[in-house]
Amino acid sequence: MRRARDPRGPGGMNLGWVQPDGVWIVGRNAHWLVLGGLLVLVVALGLWFWPRSPTGPTEATTSSGRLEIIGLPESIWAVIDKPTGTGLAADDYNKGVVEYYDSDRYKALRNLTPERRREIGYGKFPYRVYKYVTAGAKKRRMGYFENYVKPTEAVGPSHQDLIAQAELAKPPLPHLHAFKDMAEATLLYGEICEKGNQAKEAERLYKAVLVFGYHVAEDRVRLFSFQTGLNIQIQAAQHLVKLYQDRKQADALAKASALLKELTEVFDGVARKAKETLFRTDGDGHLHPGDLLNIAASDADPMWRIEAVRQLGLCRAALNQGGNRADYKAITELLTRFEQASDGPGKDPFIEAAANLGLAMTMKDVRGAT
Repeated sequence: MRRARDPRGPGGMNLGWVQPDGVWIVGRNAHWLVLGGLLVLVVALGLWFWPRSPTGPTEATTSSGRLEIIGLPESIWAVIDKPTGTGLAADDYNKGVVEYYDSDRYKALRNLTPERRREIGYGKFPYRVYKYVTAGAKKRRMGYFENYVKPTEAVGPSHQDLIAQAELAKPPLPHLHAFKDMAEATLLYGEICEKGNQAKEAERLYKAVLVFGYHVAEDRVRLFSFQTGLNIQIQAAQHLVKLYQDRKQADALAKASALLKELTEVFDGVARKAKETLFRTDGDGHLHPGDLLNIAASDADPMWRIEAVRQLGLCRAALNQGGNRADYKAITELLTRFEQASDGPGKDPFIEAAANLGLAMTMKDVRGAT
């Protein structure tokens, strides 16, 4: 009788089985095991690479009014007359920026206590930026970003960087830092005028700062510039409220108080929208791509679209390391469409620059933003 062949390979591994007549059938079990393993691998890879649906937006951007332009209060025109001057206010304000950075006097002013600042005598105020503020306030149009800031420079610094570095000698967008101090210096001169019994001149200066803040907010290329403009207006309105209270001008006080209330509500609304959409993260620190995609594609205000495109660049860089591939694909397609948009009247160079930046972002940018 013929001995059956030992079906075990080296080390005793079972590679097959033996029929009754002793014929060795090689690897039929192993064949099915290999096929099963390949099938599991294919399914696993498919689940990773096969696009699922992109993350959808939430009520933070789909509820009524969330993608409409957040307007500046119309009640401002009950407090001041609309400026009608021709030319650009930016031309005057930029002269103030140059004056601010070319003189050490403003650094010295910042180092003075509020009490010492108010001791500067009326008519002896050496800080000329107030002249540029009052000149620009007469102009109807602003146009600072459009004429004095390149798109790549405008979208480059993040919102967090703009806030964190605002007090540096050379912040990312230096004019925004200068605008804040130009407004405060002009308001200070108004206080000095009040102290010198020049209430009418003080009122004129406060109103000029109010228009200045309106111009800065109206430019609305970056969220930080919009917030800077709102802050300037709020400070000017506070000074007008106090002036009218002291002078017992009831009608003017009521109008200035109503404006101050509306400005504060707009500022709070802007901060709330930014927190709930642009900067909202989950428990792992990931941004929400659905709402960012919705803002970038559909918000009526280009300012919010620019900020959303920047944030999508961070999302895309993080997703490249793992995550929903459908989100990665949707973000890439949107940013590429913005980057490759054809020239024409609807083309926005700031959105194009933001898309360029977003496509170039890496995990280094993601780590720097957290």
